[in-house]
Amino acid sequence: MNQANLFEYLQKNPKERIFLVDNLKEAKRAKAVFDYLDKKALILPDIRIFRGDDTRSYLGELGEL
Repeated sequence: MNQANLFEYLQKNPKERIFLVDNLKEAKRAKAVFDYLDKKALILPDIRIFRGDDTRSYLGELGEL
């Protein structure tokens, strides 16, 4: 993800509400652009839960949400 491209995209599409990225590094870069534009941004924890998983081990991550 290129921060300049994201900046330009958000300038042209100010009503975008959800933005997905590939990893934490890109999330932090995107959040920096949102902060610069004075837009609210939230980085959610990466949780991968599959059918049949014991979700008790995810209690901490789910609590963060």
